[in-house]
Amino acid sequence: MKKAALFAAALFVAAGFAAAQTDWTSLVQAGAATVEMGGEGLQAAHPTLPMGARPTVRNVATGSETTVTVTGRIPASAERVIDVSADAARAIGLEPGGHVLVRYSAPTAAPELHGRANVTINNRLVPVEGAGVTIHSRVTQTRPEAPIRDFVNGKIVGDFVYWNVYTRRALYGLSLGELDAAAWEYTLELRINPGDAEAYRNRGGVHLFRGEYELALLDFTRAINLEADVSVAYGNRGIARHMLGDFAGALADHDRSVALNPGSANARNGRGNAHFRMGNVGPAIADYSSAIDLDPGLVNPHFNRGLARLSVGELEPAIADFNRAIALAPDLARAFLGRGLARHGRGELEAAIADYDRAVGLNPGLADAFYNRGNARLEGGKLEAAISDFTSAIGLNPDFAWAHNNRGVAWRRAGNLGLAAEDFEAALRLDPGHSYASDNMENVRRARGSR
Repeated sequence: MKKAALFAAALFVAAGFAAAQTDWTSLVQAGAATVEMGGEGLQAAHPTLPMGARPTVRNVATGSETTVTVTGRIPASAERVIDVSADAARAIGLEPGGHVLVRYSAPTAAPELHGRANVTINNRLVPVEGAGVTIHSRVTQTRPEAPIRDFVNGKIVGDFVYWNVYTRRALYGLSLGELDAAAWEYTLELRINPGDAEAYRNRGGVHLFRGEYELALLDFTRAINLEADVSVAYGNRGIARHMLGDFAGALADHDRSVALNPGSANARNGRGNAHFRMGNVGPAIADYSSAIDLDPGLVNPHFNRGLARLSVGELEPAIADFNRAIALAPDLARAFLGRGLARHGRGELEAAIADYDRAVGLNPGLADAFYNRGNARLEGGKLEAAISDFTSAIGLNPDFAWAHNNRGVAWRRAGNLGLAAEDFEAALRLDPGHSYASDNMENVRRARGSR
């Protein structure tokens, strides 16, 4: 019975779809070291990165880059987000005391997001999926005032004296996927017109796309302070709060968004996400259903309602929701993963594996798809294939304790107690309270003692 319980507990562990990523983030960087940053060398000060973190900073204009160590703090700001020491500034071709557009990268643990949320920039919906943020902007600019290179290189043409020109250039940047340039243009606009709530909303949206949730939160709050009756500002701030783990705050923002625009399917979907994350499955399903009634062609609430129904064991309705999500978005890997989980829960192993295969084919970086396919193969007695899948899941997410545990189960069933013990020990290092890994490790010790 213990082995059966082990598998049942592991089956739905991936429903949150958490992942880890390293991503380039485009920001405006100040070259002067702050007083909080001690000494010289390749050092940096940052609002939130952990002390000792080692981001790589690249000068967008020249391509020069260097790796720095975070040793100090600066306040969160949309214009000045990372300071580097004099030595680091010289390494990327920046005079100390100057500033330039840069990109920096650092490993981060991506928070959970169930399915897709929606961010609105100038009333255009852009999907943000899970931890991997992508932009699919339909914004077009027919008369760009200047090429993107002008402001990437820090050149401001003298004719650009009206803030709406910066808005047009920002929209042009968005149309090309140049998020760093767009954010910089909104910043220039706000220097001239600091009361422009729309510019704060739009720059907040860019921050949201790039995973800069603290900065997004600041911008949406500024926009709300200037214009308190715009639904999308509350909805987008709710997404930022969700991603920062403030689910109660997210729910409050989504409540306000719905109150201001009760006919918005996206507002209902966003509130459903907050309810779901707080464990309020019934209200979440009700919100997703309302969103579907308002816009039956919107994929997000179908997918999210499928997740919610899956979480409470409503497998047939969940499959119906995932089927609809797949019909609307045939390349949505997580919808195949969700349907596979539901089919797996019904004992339909081959159908589940087929869905996991499809999820892996669409997104080879989806650790949860490999993990759950490994579970199905383990249950079907395909030990070698299961071990391969668990290994792939661990390669994509080395901190995946359940994948280590279940690979250990596969090794034990294959008769390799040594490798089984290594995996159970790894699971316990990652999660010292993992009761199944603890019990499995004890069973290995007993089996070794009986030989």
